[in-house]
Amino acid sequence: MKISVTTNSVEISQRSTVNEGEYKANKCEFEFTAPFDGLVKKAVFIGEDKRAFEMVIDSNNECDIPEDILKARGSCKIGVYAYDVENETLIKRYSPEPASSKVDAGSYREDVENPSDVTPSQAEQLEASVNRAVAQMNETREEVQEALDSGAPTGRERRQR
Repeated sequence: MKISVTTNSVEISQRSTVNEGEYKANKCEFEFTAPFDGLVKKAVFIGEDKRAFEMVIDSNNECDIPEDILKARGSCKIGVYAYDVENETLIKRYSPEPASSKVDAGSYREDVENPSDVTPSQAEQLEASVNRAVAQMNETREEVQEALDSGAPTGRERRQR
């Protein structure tokens, strides 16, 4: 997702689908106007429940979307603030209006239940399938061994001719 930031607003310039339950699958890429040069930059993600999560924007102007925002589908806001500190005194801070985004439904669930136990019928079907595959591999191995024993040319010898 690409996000443009001015001193007054945060706008999503290129949206990407963000799904519930994802983890480190989506990055936010920020584009800042000149007043942000040299400032410490942080992204703020605010979920529907109004909880806010802060992420440091790295030197490539990127950050991940926090896992806590991706735990539930719904709307969220993406904001940015940037500041400068000198001798432990705040010199400057920008806090533009955040942009609205959303988290779509995803497939991952922490509370998923394990399937019921395998029935005897399912176990018999699986065993029969495995036995067929093993028999086929043994048959192929025997055919290859017979060809080698009879002096039939191998693949390497055929390529050299």
